[in-house]
Amino acid sequence: MSHSQDRQDRQEISVRRPLSPTAADRSPSEVQRARVEQLPPAAVGRERLEAEIARLNTTLAESRERVRHYEDLATAARDAENVAQEQQYANQAQSWQATIAPTTQLLLARVNAQPGPSEDHQALVALQAENRRLTIQLQGELPLDEDDELARFWRALHRGEVNEQRLELESVSVLFLVLPANVFWLGNPNLGSVLVVRESYEGLFDVITDAANALWTNWIVTGNPGIGKTAFSAYFLYRIFRQNRENNVSLPFVYEPAATGRYQERRYLLRADGSASYSHHGVKDTLRNGQVWLIVDANPPRRYGSAKVLLVTNPFRPIYKELEKDGGFVLFMPVWSELEIEAYLQRFATTMATREAGAYLQSARSVFLCWGGIAREVLHPKLGGRQRIQDAIAGCVFQKVINSDVENLASENSILHRVLHIEVLPLDPNRPVDECGRRILPYSRYRLRFASKWVSEQVFRKFRTEERDRLRRFLSAAEDSPRHASLRGQLFEEYASNCLQTGGTFPRRHLETGVGDELQLRPLTCINFRQLTEIDLSIPNRYYSPTTRNLAAVDAILSPNVILQMTASRSHPVQSEGLRLAISRMLQQAGPAVLYFVVPSDIYPTFPRQTYLGVDGRVLETWPAEVDAAQQFALCINIDPL
Repeated sequence: MSHSQDRQDRQEISVRRPLSPTAADRSPSEVQRARVEQLPPAAVGRERLEAEIARLNTTLAESRERVRHYEDLATAARDAENVAQEQQYANQAQSWQATIAPTTQLLLARVNAQPGPSEDHQALVALQAENRRLTIQLQGELPLDEDDELARFWRALHRGEVNEQRLELESVSVLFLVLPANVFWLGNPNLGSVLVVRESYEGLFDVITDAANALWTNWIVTGNPGIGKTAFSAYFLYRIFRQNRENNVSLPFVYEPAATGRYQERRYLLRADGSASYSHHGVKDTLRNGQVWLIVDANPPRRYGSAKVLLVTNPFRPIYKELEKDGGFVLFMPVWSELEIEAYLQRFATTMATREAGAYLQSARSVFLCWGGIAREVLHPKLGGRQRIQDAIAGCVFQKVINSDVENLASENSILHRVLHIEVLPLDPNRPVDECGRRILPYSRYRLRFASKWVSEQVFRKFRTEERDRLRRFLSAAEDSPRHASLRGQLFEEYASNCLQTGGTFPRRHLETGVGDELQLRPLTCINFRQLTEIDLSIPNRYYSPTTRNLAAVDAILSPNVILQMTASRSHPVQSEGLRLAISRMLQQAGPAVLYFVVPSDIYPTFPRQTYLGVDGRVLETWPAEVDAAQQFALCINIDPL
């Protein structure tokens, strides 16, 4: 076949629609009648024909991709001097060439075809039949080349080549799963060969595989972009694979990565014998097995049959709404903790020269203070930096921030996910079921918070400058709105912190005796700290502010013996152990600790004494002596002068 003919064969065929009849072509009665908004029957038939031609062209393009795939495999086999495999793939390429030849001829026949209702109808029937024939042929699967990244990963799992390593850090053991060099998790170079097992990975896996939750077979795991949801899907596959082996269960997996490039859906069949293949149209037979897992990344799952489904996706409901309607349960992945970030940094730094490692650690820790636990930004500080998050803050509009919803936090063109993080809340031991009597699962409760203390400071300054009246009304009126409680509390904390550091006179009330008076504060010098061991309470007039929110029971400390808890809610229980650790840093001559609950003026008169919690979140009946000796006060901040 000549090159010119080949090009002609590969062109996409289109049919021009005939011109609409003019008034002169119609009878007078037709002209006088009211126009009906629909195409004439001939035009309708021609549009259906055009649509079918377009569909067949798409199917033909996929078929040609199949030919090229087998040709590439044959070339690779020839380079490897594997004659038998080269011949096998060459035969498959020729077979597909023969398969698509009739389709090409049928489309070419339409170029010179005479238009007419009868001819168009016959052509439509023929094209539909050809499309069905070719689509059925495409249902088959294509084997992955042995050097394909995903195939190499799958073989490594079957060969038991995952090395488990642990890093001991601050009395915590962090697990790393290490593949051989140049073998990547899920065949994705962006995931690398080393997978850090976050605490939430193990927790989410336990929830999804808990026999008590067998009622749910469709699961949705969402969270802020850049926190390792794809990595969790790799860990999930690894754990299920190991369980199957330990129980002598032989089951495949179906994996659908995030849509990229030309094809919006490409599924990989990872067989129990260690082989792998892919298909554009689904592996339907495999998905009829209710014990098989379909793992989908960032795509709306379709055609999943009876299989179990794990969808990992950004918080954008159009991606997961249909699966949720089909009984999917939504779980939330938290952002990285400072300890998880530090564990990864420490391990990665061991691969660097000493000077380079020191600069990397310093840069990453600085980025963490801005971005919070977004691993993609923090672990690659050259990518993160401050500029992109500063741009996000600059684009913040008060109403959009305050009314943000987790279901659209990462919608198209949205940058709010940089400013707001999904904070996963622990289970409330005093409330194990919801209003309908259903058990509340771990990782199902959440609230939105600003990404970091630095972000909340910047956002507060922007709103105070540009939208002061709205900010004042929000802080004054949102106390009874649970949806806004978290963001209100953080914005109030920034305002209260500014007021206290400036100094002045503040009403206070003892929460046991009810006696009220005033607290006089001089201007205070703010000192940021990361750990309690960094503070020196012997220096007067110091306002110690933690750089992150990981200190239980402490929002700020005033020398020599004052602990501050900022809250815009009437209920604000305190973790006993966190308070005890803070008190232990105080000098004995300073006397008993004083715990101030810094509250806005609207709830100050009725703010009650607060309870103490154990590390498990349960209300304590007894607590340590130093905590018992601490006096509780409510300290009033007037919002009106804001």
